[in-house]
Amino acid sequence: MHGAALFSLRYARSSLFSRWLCRWKIVWLILIAVFLGSLSVLAEGYLYLGYAIMVLFIIFSALIAVGPVSPGTFSTRCLKLISPFIIIYWLLFVALIPISAYRINSEIARYRPSKRTCTLPDPNEAVYQRVLERFDDPNLNRYYARDLIGLVMPEDLPGILEKIKSMTPSPYEAGGDIRYFLNLSAPRPREPNNNIDQFLTLAITSSGKDVTNILTSAMIDPNLPRTLIARAMLGDATAKHSLEVLLAKRTEEGNDSPIPDVNVHPWNAPVTSAEIIPALACVSEPNVAERYYIDYINRRSIDDLSEESRFQRSVILLPAQQARQVIWAYLVKARLQMEGKIHSNVGPQSILAQLEKPLGLYSDRNLAEEVFQLMLKSEMNLTVVSPYFTIESVEFLKKGLNFHNDDLRAWTVWQLRRVGYQFTQEEIDKLMKDKSWMVRANATIAAPLTTKDLAKTDKNPVVNFIASLQN
Repeated sequence: MHGAALFSLRYARSSLFSRWLCRWKIVWLILIAVFLGSLSVLAEGYLYLGYAIMVLFIIFSALIAVGPVSPGTFSTRCLKLISPFIIIYWLLFVALIPISAYRINSEIARYRPSKRTCTLPDPNEAVYQRVLERFDDPNLNRYYARDLIGLVMPEDLPGILEKIKSMTPSPYEAGGDIRYFLNLSAPRPREPNNNIDQFLTLAITSSGKDVTNILTSAMIDPNLPRTLIARAMLGDATAKHSLEVLLAKRTEEGNDSPIPDVNVHPWNAPVTSAEIIPALACVSEPNVAERYYIDYINRRSIDDLSEESRFQRSVILLPAQQARQVIWAYLVKARLQMEGKIHSNVGPQSILAQLEKPLGLYSDRNLAEEVFQLMLKSEMNLTVVSPYFTIESVEFLKKGLNFHNDDLRAWTVWQLRRVGYQFTQEEIDKLMKDKSWMVRANATIAAPLTTKDLAKTDKNPVVNFIASLQN
């Protein structure tokens, strides 16, 4: 009797659960969907696990939606099994809502306009004296003092430098790069021998040319390689000869990029040719600087050049005529790589992308046409050259009308319109049948009178709208 009563009670509870489940199927579907959806987010990066969670959702959805829900059925037992997990999940979800809301609000706040205001004091003698007094602070180390060096007048700088020499070195000077603090397994580099020289060299990079001589006179050795580079970048011609000797040594040894020793502080690591040449460009005749760049490009591999983005961008230090010759040297190398005449493990995009800024500043029609031909081979759209196309570039541009890339075809139509090219009726008919709506839209703008009727019946609403404006 006792067993029968217990069974009857369980049956009643199960029946009640089943009736509740049958009535609120949609609620269960939502609860399970959110639960498994959260699991799939956690499983990001685990391909098969993500599929398994999706399959579970499909199974549970099918069991709830079409399966019989009655005491003892498989679907009811499955739901009973998963119910505690779903309830725990939702309890945690509700409990974490305030924390999540705070985090979300914090992220949104980063993009809101700041209401803070900053009023700078008038540049008077009292303010300047406050700057000088900061150097008497016993808690000021060299790292923060470097930011104040640029505010000191040349006549006061020698005295300030004497104070700086007695300051505590910054963490960077005293033991190494932050990389070594984050990577505990890496050996900590030895201290550089000339901490004050390192500080003053960094100060040169953030100061003006008028105080370079004062800063170098306070150094122990003003002819250290990195100091020479900093001096030359500010136009100090006295650093030129030493840098030329160092570059000749690198070239003679065939070692333009020496591999630094992990036990050596980055300050003491050997400088590379890619660091020396831009500095020499600042103190050499333009034609000589151009030769430095081109010689370096010719002897380096595509793979090496692709990793020297700062060197490529440094072309802007040259006058326009010399900068164009250096860009040509890059483009010739990129073309040879595309034609398979130079082996490389990287694509031509790795070089063309880094030349974007120099091309935008110094390009001309010939360079723009050469870049366009490389674009057709690399499928990279360097829009910075578009202002340099002229009506004489039409034959080059028309090659892009048959290219398989939709974006590049549309861009070509726009460039032809911009230079004033008059499309023939045959070309217009072909463009208006193009599979890309962007090509058809640009063609509608380029030849409004001949495309108006076709554009109004186009299946794309953007093309229809453009046609409606052509009255």
